[in-house]
Amino acid sequence: MTANALTPALQESVRLLAQARITRQRLTEIPAPGKPATLAEALAMQDAVTAELGETVGGWKVAVDKNGDAVRGAMFTSRIHASPARIRGSDVPLLGVEIEVAFRFDQDLPVRQSPYTAEELAALVTAVPAIEIVDSRFASYRDTPNLDRTADHASFGMLIIGQPEPKWRELDLPHAAGQILADGELLSSGSGNAKAGDPLLPALALANSLRTTGRIRKGHIVTTGTYTPLRFIKPGQRVSARIEGLSEVSFDALTD
Repeated sequence: MTANALTPALQESVRLLAQARITRQRLTEIPAPGKPATLAEALAMQDAVTAELGETVGGWKVAVDKNGDAVRGAMFTSRIHASPARIRGSDVPLLGVEIEVAFRFDQDLPVRQSPYTAEELAALVTAVPAIEIVDSRFASYRDTPNLDRTADHASFGMLIIGQPEPKWRELDLPHAAGQILADGELLSSGSGNAKAGDPLLPALALANSLRTTGRIRKGHIVTTGTYTPLRFIKPGQRVSARIEGLSEVSFDALTD
């Protein structure tokens, strides 16, 4: 389904989501007639919001749902920053933080019909540590239905990326330890990708879900799921995080 095929009610929800990003005014919910009923509708709404805002896609956050489908959230180039970063806390007021293994695509993925194998994909990407900053256009992040969250770019706020690790295939990333510190104090810790196990698998699901579209470009970043439980910080705090074997990632959440 494409953004052009959205019903008028879904198009109105697109406008509401775009305005919520611009004004930072939270929505109580998407009005019932404009709620996405399927994953395809939610993803088409997401694409339409991206176009409405005039943003470009710099990557994708991805999870695999119970049906095995890739649930993606387009990440805006304007909101992907290199570590160490300084951001305004008011730009992402929910300020939820997770440490993840991300992958950088080292070339465009051409249109193809046959699925990628994990080995094929591994040769096309480089691992990059990343802090995802979770945000929401809804007043209650936890009470928002999953499809509504998907329409809201899977709750993407910002992404802070560390140094690429060319030798990532020598690491035991499925079992690596991760931790996040706020102002030097342990905020969250865990071992391994909480949902996917091997972090390459969500990246593979994304590549295969978009393999006939040519939408994955050289330099795109794909995040693959958290190694630590979601935690929340406040403006004025400094966050640093690391996954075993990869570089440290950090940012300062500035007060306005």
